[in-house]
Formats: sequence, structure tokens, C-alpha cells
Amino acid sequence: RSASFRIALGSSRYFGKGYGSEATRLLIDYGFRELKLHRIELEVYDFNPRAQHVYEKAGFMREGVRRDVLLWDGDYHSAIVMSILAPEYEARLVPME
Repeated sequence: RSASFRIALGSSRYFGKGYGSEATRLLIDYGFRELKLHRIELEVYDFNPRAQHVYEKAGFMREGVRRDVLLWDGDYHSAIVMSILAPEYEARLVPME
């Protein structure tokens, strides 16, 4: 059981306010707790290091790169494939001794 998702904040006026972090947390909580998923995956473009940081902070791990998948303003960009598994999510909930 797996799912994928994508977040788009749209305007830069919403950047840096924690909306992406909160949306990511809510989505993975719902996916693992309510939907009982085993895996949640996403793709983030290489020109978006802020989003990459948000996903890594939430526990997502890099799996690979899909090279030159997007043509944007005359330049090709790659997509970084990331995922988190249910056991990894659960381990983050348990306080370390």
C-alpha cells in the first residue's frame, strides 16, 4: 500500500512560514495512521532546495534521480525521488533513550 503526493504553495509570499512543513506532516500522519500505508513517495525538482530540506526533515530519504524530466524556462531540470516507509515513520515517533 503506497501513495505519492506533491505540494505547491504557489506564491513566494507563503514561503518560509512553515506551511510546507505542516502540510507534509499532516499528509504523512494521515497516510500512515488513517490509511495504513506502507510507503509514501514524492518527487521534488532539483531547483527547489527548500522543499528538499522540508522533506528530509520529515524523514524522507532520497532514492534516486530522474534526470532532465522537466523543461522550465528553457532549461532541463531533474526530479529527486524520495520516500518514507511506515517503520521509519514509527521510529521517529518513539523517543530515543
